[in-house]
Amino acid sequence: MTTGREQQLDRAAHILVQSRIMQTVSSRLAPDSRPATIEEAYILQKKVACLLGVEKTGWKVSPYGDGKSVAAPIFAADIFASGADVAHVTGIETEILLHLKADLPYRPTHPYDRAEICQAIDFYALGFELIQCRFSDDDQTILERLADCLLNRGLVIGAQQAFVKDGQIPSMLPELYRNDQPCSFRPNPIDPIASLHAYANSGGDQFGGLCAGQWVATGSMTGMEKACAPDRWRATLDGGLEVTVTLVG
Repeated sequence: MTTGREQQLDRAAHILVQSRIMQTVSSRLAPDSRPATIEEAYILQKKVACLLGVEKTGWKVSPYGDGKSVAAPIFAADIFASGADVAHVTGIETEILLHLKADLPYRPTHPYDRAEICQAIDFYALGFELIQCRFSDDDQTILERLADCLLNRGLVIGAQQAFVKDGQIPSMLPELYRNDQPCSFRPNPIDPIASLHAYANSGGDQFGGLCAGQWVATGSMTGMEKACAPDRWRATLDGGLEVTVTLVG
């Protein structure tokens, strides 16, 4: 028997799905339909995926609390190779992406150490996380954003480099260009391994956790830049890393 709370979450899921399908922007979910816990936010992610009939093939991880992290799925149709043309984008973030060669199932009684996380990575790349704001209210809670897959529109993956050991990922900030002009940004140094490590030890999603073959976006080095068509974005990082995307429509 469906409970009143389940009905409220179902209504929220349908609103999120309609926003994605129709490319509309709403003000905010109704108060009684907003997720009250991380668990409810993850349930809404799963409901949206089921209603859309899509498969998760990647993750966006984000800090949440002291040494912990939350995650949102990135769907197969929203993962692009560098150089792609992508529509319906309102923001862009430059990130280090990590590719997994081994599963990292949640182990609440035996947390991973950093060395185990490194052993599960085979490639890394510079990438763009694409943002699409489906709600206009800036007062949304982190749980509302989490239910909306942390505002993710997609992932653009640049040239890959083999990951051999901890410490090899360039630690300097990237250079960012908009229509071939240098773009200033507020630097946000991150530790990509730490981001993945924090989520591997947090768990709780509805999709089966971190698995081999998935890409993980680990946090923006440039903050979120407002973006719109017809802009072309390019980012470079020492060591031959580069990624480009053109925004259309």
